[in-house]
Amino acid sequence: MQRLFTRLIFWASIICLGYSFNNSEIVLIRDIFKNFNFLFFIFFGGIIHYCVNQQEKMTELLLTSELQLRALNTIIDFYQMEADKNLNKIDNIK
Repeated sequence: MQRLFTRLIFWASIICLGYSFNNSEIVLIRDIFKNFNFLFFIFFGGIIHYCVNQQEKMTELLLTSELQLRALNTIIDFYQMEADKNLNKIDNIK
């Protein structure tokens, strides 16, 4: 939901940058720049969009790392069990 909201803000700010309807006339981009509210909207919308993308990338990396750690733990457990079996065989031989 947060991702959808930030993308809506981002694309709405780009659309507002290009076109603004004032009395059914298209206002030029230089007139939009005179209004600082649009600049702040675009600036903060872009920052929020960037931060959400970075957060998603970090979440994917963490999930990947967690899966790799679980796989390594499974492999270690397997070899530990095999080592215990071999030690039991050695103890039985003695």
